[in-house]
Amino acid sequence: MKKVLATAAVIGSLFATNAQAIGFGYDLVTDGVKHNTNAYAGVNIALGNKLVPTLVLGVFDTRVKQNGNTEGANLAVHINVLGGVSLSKLKLSYLNGKNDLQGEIGGGYDLGKQAPFASLGINAPFGAIGVDGFSLHELAPSLTIHSQDEFKAPKASCKNVGLGQGAFSDSACSQNVT
Repeated sequence: MKKVLATAAVIGSLFATNAQAIGFGYDLVTDGVKHNTNAYAGVNIALGNKLVPTLVLGVFDTRVKQNGNTEGANLAVHINVLGGVSLSKLKLSYLNGKNDLQGEIGGGYDLGKQAPFASLGINAPFGAIGVDGFSLHELAPSLTIHSQDEFKAPKASCKNVGLGQGAFSDSACSQNVT
Protein backbone atom coordinates (compact mmCIF):
# COMPACT_ATOMS: atom_id res chain seq x y z
CA MET A 1 0.00 0.00 0.00
CA LYS A 2 2.87 2.38 0.78
CA LYS A 3 4.27 1.75 -2.70
CA VAL A 4 0.89 2.59 -4.30
CA LEU A 5 0.54 5.83 -2.31
CA ALA A 6 4.13 6.84 -3.07
CA THR A 7 3.62 6.20 -6.81
CA ALA A 8 0.35 8.19 -6.87
CA ALA A 9 2.00 11.05 -4.96
CA VAL A 10 4.92 11.19 -7.40
CA ILE A 11 2.61 11.14 -10.46
CA GLY A 12 0.40 13.85 -8.96
CA SER A 13 3.40 15.97 -8.02
CA LEU A 14 4.78 15.79 -11.56
CA PHE A 15 1.45 16.88 -13.04
CA ALA A 16 1.03 19.60 -10.42
CA THR A 17 4.55 20.94 -11.00
CA ASN A 18 4.06 20.98 -14.76
CA ALA A 19 0.69 22.77 -14.50
CA GLN A 20 2.27 25.53 -12.38
CA ALA A 21 5.50 25.73 -14.40
CA ILE A 22 3.79 25.96 -17.77
CA GLY A 23 1.43 28.59 -16.36
CA PHE A 24 -1.90 27.30 -17.54
CA GLY A 25 -4.32 30.11 -16.81
CA TYR A 26 -4.92 33.80 -17.17
CA ASP A 27 -5.77 36.82 -15.07
CA LEU A 28 -7.96 39.76 -16.08
CA VAL A 29 -8.63 42.81 -13.88
CA THR A 30 -11.70 44.99 -14.46
CA ASP A 31 -13.52 47.33 -12.07
CA GLY A 32 -11.40 46.24 -9.09
CA VAL A 33 -12.17 42.54 -9.61
CA LYS A 34 -9.51 40.04 -10.71
CA HIS A 35 -10.81 37.19 -12.83
CA ASN A 36 -8.53 34.14 -12.42
CA THR A 37 -8.76 31.03 -14.60
CA ASN A 38 -6.20 28.43 -13.56
CA ALA A 39 -5.64 24.81 -14.55
CA TYR A 40 -4.37 22.61 -11.74
CA ALA A 41 -3.39 19.02 -11.02
CA GLY A 42 -3.27 16.99 -7.86
CA VAL A 43 -3.90 13.77 -6.01
CA ASN A 44 -7.20 12.96 -4.30
CA ILE A 45 -7.17 10.37 -1.53
CA ALA A 46 -10.47 8.78 -0.51
CA LEU A 47 -10.54 8.50 3.29
CA GLY A 48 -12.19 5.29 4.38
CA ASN A 49 -11.40 1.63 4.91
CA LYS A 50 -8.89 1.74 2.04
CA LEU A 51 -6.88 4.79 1.04
CA VAL A 52 -7.55 5.03 -2.69
CA PRO A 53 -5.63 7.74 -4.59
CA THR A 54 -6.79 9.22 -7.89
CA LEU A 55 -5.21 11.82 -10.13
CA VAL A 56 -7.18 15.09 -10.32
CA LEU A 57 -7.04 17.50 -13.27
CA GLY A 58 -9.17 20.62 -13.04
CA VAL A 59 -9.82 24.27 -13.66
CA PHE A 60 -10.64 27.00 -11.14
CA ASP A 61 -12.49 30.04 -12.50
CA THR A 62 -12.74 32.74 -9.82
CA ARG A 63 -13.46 36.42 -9.33
CA VAL A 64 -11.57 38.10 -6.48
CA LYS A 65 -12.33 41.59 -5.16
CA GLN A 66 -9.68 43.88 -3.64
CA ASN A 67 -10.87 42.96 -0.11
CA GLY A 68 -10.23 39.26 -0.89
CA ASN A 69 -13.87 38.21 -1.29
CA THR A 70 -13.82 35.33 -3.75
CA GLU A 71 -16.41 33.38 -5.66
CA GLY A 72 -16.23 31.08 -8.65
CA ALA A 73 -16.29 27.51 -9.87
CA ASN A 74 -14.15 24.39 -9.78
CA LEU A 75 -14.42 21.77 -12.53
CA ALA A 76 -12.48 18.58 -11.74
CA VAL A 77 -11.90 15.26 -13.46
CA HIS A 78 -10.72 12.35 -11.31
CA ILE A 79 -8.69 9.64 -13.03
CA ASN A 80 -7.90 6.19 -11.59
CA VAL A 81 -4.25 5.31 -12.12
CA LEU A 82 -4.18 2.00 -10.28
CA GLY A 83 -4.72 -1.09 -12.42
CA GLY A 84 -4.90 0.94 -15.63
CA VAL A 85 -5.91 4.49 -16.41
CA SER A 86 -9.66 5.19 -16.38
CA LEU A 87 -11.97 8.13 -15.81
CA SER A 88 -13.39 7.92 -12.28
CA LYS A 89 -15.42 11.01 -11.45
CA LEU A 90 -16.60 14.34 -12.87
CA LYS A 91 -17.29 17.13 -10.39
CA LEU A 92 -18.45 20.77 -10.59
CA SER A 93 -18.46 22.98 -7.49
CA TYR A 94 -19.33 26.58 -6.57
CA LEU A 95 -16.69 28.37 -4.44
CA ASN A 96 -17.32 31.23 -2.04
CA GLY A 97 -15.13 32.79 0.65
CA LYS A 98 -11.84 34.66 0.83
CA ASN A 99 -8.93 34.35 -1.61
CA ASP A 100 -7.11 31.96 0.75
CA LEU A 101 -10.07 29.83 1.98
CA GLN A 102 -13.38 29.03 0.33
CA GLY A 103 -16.33 26.79 1.03
CA GLU A 104 -17.38 24.51 -1.84
CA ILE A 105 -20.77 23.08 -2.71
CA GLY A 106 -21.45 21.08 -5.81
CA GLY A 107 -22.03 17.71 -7.30
CA GLY A 108 -21.10 15.34 -10.03
CA TYR A 109 -21.17 11.83 -11.31
CA ASP A 110 -19.12 8.83 -10.14
CA LEU A 111 -18.47 6.57 -13.13
CA GLY A 112 -17.35 3.63 -10.97
CA LYS A 113 -20.54 3.62 -8.90
CA GLN A 114 -22.62 4.85 -11.84
CA ALA A 115 -24.33 7.29 -9.52
CA PRO A 116 -24.70 11.05 -9.05
CA PHE A 117 -23.48 12.67 -5.84
CA ALA A 118 -23.62 15.98 -3.94
CA SER A 119 -20.48 17.42 -2.38
CA LEU A 120 -19.42 19.82 0.37
CA GLY A 121 -15.89 20.90 1.12
CA ILE A 122 -13.30 23.49 1.99
CA ASN A 123 -10.66 24.64 -0.50
CA ALA A 124 -7.37 26.22 0.60
CA PRO A 125 -4.00 26.88 -1.05
CA PHE A 126 -2.52 23.56 -2.23
CA GLY A 127 -5.27 21.44 -0.70
CA ALA A 128 -8.92 20.69 -0.12
CA ILE A 129 -10.99 18.45 2.11
CA GLY A 130 -14.54 17.41 1.49
CA VAL A 131 -17.23 14.79 1.42
CA ASP A 132 -19.26 13.38 -1.46
CA GLY A 133 -22.70 12.10 -0.54
CA PHE A 134 -24.40 9.46 -2.63
CA SER A 135 -27.17 9.23 -0.03
CA LEU A 136 -27.48 10.07 3.65
CA HIS A 137 -26.13 6.60 4.40
CA GLU A 138 -23.19 6.64 1.99
CA LEU A 139 -20.69 9.46 2.53
CA ALA A 140 -17.22 9.46 0.97
CA PRO A 141 -14.75 11.86 2.66
CA SER A 142 -11.56 12.75 0.81
CA LEU A 143 -8.41 14.86 0.93
CA THR A 144 -6.94 16.53 -2.15
CA ILE A 145 -3.42 17.90 -2.55
CA HIS A 146 -3.30 20.20 -5.59
CA SER A 147 -1.10 22.77 -7.32
CA GLN A 148 -3.33 25.86 -6.86
CA ASP A 149 -1.98 28.56 -4.56
CA GLU A 150 -4.31 31.18 -3.07
CA PHE A 151 -6.25 33.20 -5.62
CA LYS A 152 -4.68 36.58 -6.31
CA ALA A 153 -6.59 39.75 -5.46
CA PRO A 154 -6.23 42.78 -7.72
CA LYS A 155 -3.62 45.33 -6.72
CA ALA A 156 -4.84 48.62 -5.31
CA SER A 157 -5.14 51.33 -7.90
CA CYS A 158 -5.83 55.03 -7.72
CA LYS A 159 -8.22 57.01 -9.85
CA ASN A 160 -8.34 60.64 -10.84
CA VAL A 161 -9.86 62.34 -7.79
CA GLY A 162 -11.00 65.94 -8.06
CA LEU A 163 -11.00 68.54 -10.76
CA GLY A 164 -7.71 68.99 -12.54
CA GLN A 165 -5.64 67.09 -9.98
CA GLY A 166 -4.58 64.37 -12.44
CA ALA A 167 -3.67 60.75 -11.71
CA PHE A 168 -1.74 59.60 -8.68
CA SER A 169 1.35 57.39 -8.92
CA ASP A 170 1.38 55.46 -5.65
CA SER A 171 -1.04 53.09 -3.95
CA ALA A 172 -1.70 55.61 -1.15
CA CYS A 173 -2.89 58.07 -3.83
CA SER A 174 -0.65 60.81 -2.43
CA GLN A 175 1.70 61.65 -5.31
CA ASN A 176 0.34 63.66 -8.18
CA VAL A 177 1.73 62.72 -11.60
CA THR A 178 2.49 65.73 -13.75
